[in-house]
Amino acid sequence: FCIDNNCTATEITSFIGGDSVEGGYLCGKWIIEELDGTGKIAILEGPAGNFNSNARIEGLNNALSEVENDIEIVASVTANYKRDQGLNVANDIITSNPDLDLIFALNDEMALGAIEAINASGRDDIILIGYNGVPETVVAVYDGKMAATLEYDPTPLASTFLNVAVDMVRNGVIPEPIYNTTLAVI
Repeated sequence: FCIDNNCTATEITSFIGGDSVEGGYLCGKWIIEELDGTGKIAILEGPAGNFNSNARIEGLNNALSEVENDIEIVASVTANYKRDQGLNVANDIITSNPDLDLIFALNDEMALGAIEAINASGRDDIILIGYNGVPETVVAVYDGKMAATLEYDPTPLASTFLNVAVDMVRNGVIPEPIYNTTLAVI
């Protein structure tokens, strides 16, 4: 079983997690609406070659290509899903793009670092969206430090895995190849 990150280098019984392409797409639709179809955005990516990072970017690109818009991706740089790297990369992007409108962090740890970079820059007009809906970023959204995050509740991952694995072992039930959990921009 692969939970959250789909394993591509080995044969698996089942993948349990959110559809990262769908999540990137939902975030992309939100970004288009939030920017009213025009603006400059930057992406804080996960590690190079990471399945979820690539899928989230694919979903974003799908949303951007679906409707006519004037949104330009001015930077797309890895920050390795780390808060400190999110801070450093966001700082560099903000410094080199004085007309930046929005940062899309492909996980909430990088978004939390980007909050610090935005605050340090004095550019409180930069919109920030994260991904995962961890409690600290939900509070940041509530407090106005971030505009949004994609809710990705890990509870269904664990409960689905346990139910499917127990049913497989006890009752011989062959699991479905994919179990997707619900995603929503908050």
